[in-house]
Amino acid sequence: MRFPKLGDLQRGFTEAQLTRAADAVRFPAVRAERAGAPSTPTEVAAQVTAQGTRCGALVLGFRAFAQRAIDAWRALLEAQLGPERSLELSVNERWIDQWFSRWSRQQLRAQDLVLNGGWRGEHSEQLCRALHIENRFIAHVYLLDRRARVRWRAAGPPPERAEQLLRAVVRELQREDGAGVVPGEHVRAPTLAAGAMASERGQRDAHGAPAG
Repeated sequence: MRFPKLGDLQRGFTEAQLTRAADAVRFPAVRAERAGAPSTPTEVAAQVTAQGTRCGALVLGFRAFAQRAIDAWRALLEAQLGPERSLELSVNERWIDQWFSRWSRQQLRAQDLVLNGGWRGEHSEQLCRALHIENRFIAHVYLLDRRARVRWRAAGPPPERAEQLLRAVVRELQREDGAGVVPGEHVRAPTLAAGAMASERGQRDAHGAPAG
């Protein structure tokens, strides 16, 4: 087992603005269990966007090291979107994580989601490749528009101006929802087997956030 270094727990990025709808890609087509109904798998993007009717937020975490940052992001997101539109995806990556998943489910709300990585973590590996996640010790945050496109991302703990930044990007997404804006029709949905999202490094450079 690899123990995290301090830098692993702190390093992250926050995009400064929304990605244009025409340049965005859809969240990977992955299914997960609902914490309140483990026998009922659901598509993650559909759950976040209420079947494509609104924008929503997803906070993704792999390990307990990220829980403090997950809780901080959720509080900020719920203040802007409400609890029903801010979900957590808990990824039980290894067999030992899955063994303890009964306890971890108690920390989740009924509408939150759980993804079991498989005996050797093959499912979580595919998810990481599709989302270009390199650091599994920190929280990962995604704002999706109602067409399940990833319009904004962050990783790590919230920065000092996270509340003001989230207020601006959430309002912009909500304006699109209210106006019925559907820009960028040609959007590919990456599959877990051959997912292809823009890399985090490219996104960070494009929005002026530090690459690292």
